[in-house]
Amino acid sequence: MNQPTSVNAHIENSKTAIENLKFMLDTYHLEDADLQEIMPSAEVALTLIDIVPCIVKIADAVQELASLAHFKTPATRVSP
Repeated sequence: MNQPTSVNAHIENSKTAIENLKFMLDTYHLEDADLQEIMPSAEVALTLIDIVPCIVKIADAVQELASLAHFKTPATRVSP
């Protein structure tokens, strides 16, 4: 079996997106906001903020298991 390869890039993209999301939430001014309108988006944002650290832990565990199981590192392929 082979170790997963593209996971690290996706994890880093997720971390960056969450940091950007946190920044946007911190800098958003609620004075003129309709709370009923923004609540669904805020709920999704907060859920994503909570989920990403869990996904990172899962990815780390999978990587460790792949290493312990001596999975092969796949050769880098260039797509046409």
